[in-house]
Amino acid sequence: MDYTITKTNDLKNVINECERLALETGEPHFVLSWKTLHEIKKKYAVDKDDKRDADLEEILEEKEYAVGDWQTVLQMPSMTIYYDSVSKLTNQKDRMHWAINRLEKLGFRKNSIFDLIDEEDRLVLITNYNIEFTMKFELEYGDFICATISPNLLTKVKHFYTIDSSKTTIGHEMIFREIYHGYLITEDIIEAIVDNVKAESMKTIIRDFKINELLD
Repeated sequence: MDYTITKTNDLKNVINECERLALETGEPHFVLSWKTLHEIKKKYAVDKDDKRDADLEEILEEKEYAVGDWQTVLQMPSMTIYYDSVSKLTNQKDRMHWAINRLEKLGFRKNSIFDLIDEEDRLVLITNYNIEFTMKFELEYGDFICATISPNLLTKVKHFYTIDSSKTTIGHEMIFREIYHGYLITEDIIEAIVDNVKAESMKTIIRDFKINELLD
């Protein structure tokens, strides 16, 4: 795996490099912990020479930050992200609010408990930014789309739908399938929903998705 290790500890310069690589590749990039990426590099060293080079690098060139791509993050999804080229935010709390806002604009709703309390009290329920949360998009006939978002904005989208089980004692059974697993990029999520969800109301829903995305 190719790691882009920065040669500076200046966060602003590292962010600029992160944006440059994102623009160059068309893929999201992240400012990460140099030490964390270095530990991953050592873990995947294929032979003694690679491990020795990694050890020397750790002694001679240790830095604070590094730039990695999506595949890098997947090696350790719980790693701290200091900045990402999608939200362009450095604060985890701000990043979580950004994620909620993006999904709400697509029509996703937070847990229904939010509807039972005053708006000014709702933020109290989201104080732990180290745990994942879910949001739901209701479809017809009780079907729905569920988005699960981690603190690093790694996102899984599942389509829950009912199937006819009339030949069994159940009658109708709800099942699900994962239709998206990636970073919280709304255009990619919309594409996954378009490709995989064939509900009767989807034409109107997709139209609204795209209008909201253009107006954002």
